[in-house]
Amino acid sequence: MKSTTQLAKKYGVSSQTIRNWIK
Repeated sequence: MKSTTQLAKKYGVSSQTIRNWIK
């Protein structure tokens, strides 16, 4: 997902962290 990568750069975290949030 491109959105996850963009969010990762926005928040300065790894895509894995965002995936945990989505979970």
